[in-house]
Amino acid sequence: MTSSDRYERPVDVKRFFKEDLFGLQREFNKLTQIMEIQLKALYDLLLKHLNFSFHYLLEIRQNNLSFVERFHKNPL
Repeated sequence: MTSSDRYERPVDVKRFFKEDLFGLQREFNKLTQIMEIQLKALYDLLLKHLNFSFHYLLEIRQNNLSFVERFHKNPL
């Protein structure tokens, strides 16, 4: 597919599209790698709290405790 620029020179639109797409993919991949590193750091900070919270919920489910038993075991 060809088109023309403002000086009426022929321009290969597919080539420019592919080049821009490649540039966008590189930028996206770079930013997602940075985000992955930052999320891993965040998860490491929250891990202790999350382990405690989920441990309590799993304990309730595994022991099949009633609401009254759960409340007496860990009151609000």
